[in-house]
Amino acid sequence: MKLQFIDWKFKGNRVRSNYRNILKDIFSTIFAIPTLIYILAFIYTNFETLRQFTNSNLKDGLFYFGKHMLIAVAIGLFTCSVAFILMYRFWAYIHHIQKLCRMMYSSKYYLVNDREDPNMMASSEKRMVRNLQYFPKLYFWRTREYVNITIQLDGSKFNQDYRELADRFEQMFALSLVETEERNGFYTYKMLPNASKYRLHISEIIPNGYRIRLSKHFVWDISKLPHALITGGTGGGKSRFMIALIKGFIEMRADVRVIDPKLSALSDLSRIMPNVAYTTDGILELVEKTVKEMNDRQLEMKTKENYISGNDFTHYNMQPIILVIDEYVAFMDGLPKKQKDIFASNVLQITLKGREAGVFIVLATQRPDTTSLAGSVRDNLGLRVTLGEMKPDGYRMVFGTTEQKLRNKKGLGRGYIYQNGDSLIREFFAPLVPDSYNMMNEFARMLDVEPCAFSAQAVKASMSANTEREPSGELEVKQVIHGRKNE
Repeated sequence: MKLQFIDWKFKGNRVRSNYRNILKDIFSTIFAIPTLIYILAFIYTNFETLRQFTNSNLKDGLFYFGKHMLIAVAIGLFTCSVAFILMYRFWAYIHHIQKLCRMMYSSKYYLVNDREDPNMMASSEKRMVRNLQYFPKLYFWRTREYVNITIQLDGSKFNQDYRELADRFEQMFALSLVETEERNGFYTYKMLPNASKYRLHISEIIPNGYRIRLSKHFVWDISKLPHALITGGTGGGKSRFMIALIKGFIEMRADVRVIDPKLSALSDLSRIMPNVAYTTDGILELVEKTVKEMNDRQLEMKTKENYISGNDFTHYNMQPIILVIDEYVAFMDGLPKKQKDIFASNVLQITLKGREAGVFIVLATQRPDTTSLAGSVRDNLGLRVTLGEMKPDGYRMVFGTTEQKLRNKKGLGRGYIYQNGDSLIREFFAPLVPDSYNMMNEFARMLDVEPCAFSAQAVKASMSANTEREPSGELEVKQVIHGRKNE
């Protein structure tokens, strides 16, 4: 194995030990240079005049000299102001470097040597002198999109601490951690200055093959990382994110199937899509039908002439089937035990075997629950998203054990996102779906269909089915309003 002696990769600007007050030092210099030039020029050109002031008119001389000193100070301050305005971004950059240097000192990530320095004038007196022995190699670099902070893993006693600075950097600079990279003994934190700037509009959700771009810096490939879990409380933006996902699936030409036991906006898709269920029986039948088609697909692929063992549905250009289930946990809690076991078994089969056959599942719920969302299901969900505020236990149920500190911040559609295989959980802003967006008209246009009327009989059947469920955790549908009220 060849050892790397020097890492030639550019890492940014070095944060040196004497940068603790670098801004003050720079502006002191900017102030001093024009001030001293003016003073020296004034003395040189007015030397004879200054010599004429004697004790009798010393007061006038001091006034005359002081007036020009004030002018010199004004010139220095004006120069500093102009430099600050014209080079504001540069000073902000230098300020970040200064903050990093101060953080190293305040965290005591340095070592000093204390030694006795004898006083040459009085041999009996000695004083202690502190020499800086160690200061970490730290680099800062900001590009148009990212901020990179790199620190050398030099084997010092602070080595492990250098790997755990992400939370402090996020708070210091109001950044969002994207990823970390270890290369040739250097550890790099890659962060976004403002994650909301990279938010997409729903009109920008256009898939490329089986890849859906969910933000400007995040892409989900359903063929590589199948299945998804979306969690979020009321007002978090979960429903709008699901609309954006379904829009992407339709653009992908997938066979989209929707389950909405709460009879919310997604149930209206039954007017333009054939596989939409909202009654208990309809939901169970649709899930069972999907599992059967998944098993049939696996057999179909083996009978194809171009069959190659290990290749998935993409090799045979098969249409993906995507089952979207809203309020998954609440629906599970409201089922009798026998139906609940069958439903959970079918969902587990899809998460375990669906990728190869091109059958995918998207589970959405307000609260993750280990009793209804088993670890065997969660661990096979390639994409996991939380939106809105959530308690630490909720984050742990969605993402598992993590050392990252996930914070609740205000903002519709703001949360966290994670893909299996990623080293970090990222801050995320779901695609923007404005209030003016007409889901029915847009989806009907993409599917090239005309919306039909919503079935009142189906609504009554759904309400009746919900009433017959066990009391524990049942979903109540008190009133359904679609179009005009029936008089």
